[in-house]
Amino acid sequence: MTDFPIGGSLIIRLRHGRIDGVYASPGKRCSGELRHLIGLRDTVLALLRAEAATASEALQRLADGPIHLVLLDIGLEDAGGLELLGTIRGSHPTLPVIMLTGMGSDQELQTEAFAKGAQGYMSKPVPPDELLREVHRVLEQFG
Repeated sequence: MTDFPIGGSLIIRLRHGRIDGVYASPGKRCSGELRHLIGLRDTVLALLRAEAATASEALQRLADGPIHLVLLDIGLEDAGGLELLGTIRGSHPTLPVIMLTGMGSDQELQTEAFAKGAQGYMSKPVPPDELLREVHRVLEQFG
């Protein structure tokens, strides 16, 4: 088990390479912003527990239940993330989507992602605090 402090008083706990929980650091006072981030932890954990490695798994997850935001990698095992984004837009036109890429800051990919309806775009590796801020921003603006 490994703990990663983020946002000063927030910890993401990893167990066997998977996120096990998001917690407030013991003994820390919670500012208003931190309380809000802690309020988002259930949403973030639900997003992470609904992970899918392939486009077909992702579409099944969307069909199975309420999803409030999608973190979508541009490089999937069985399809392109931008292609899947188009499919998601067809069936869930208002569902917020943040695109993730390991291809660096490719302006052309970013432009295409936004043109196809993504609300966010981040280059990996993404520090956990930046990811939480982006999830917060997108959910506040589009969720």
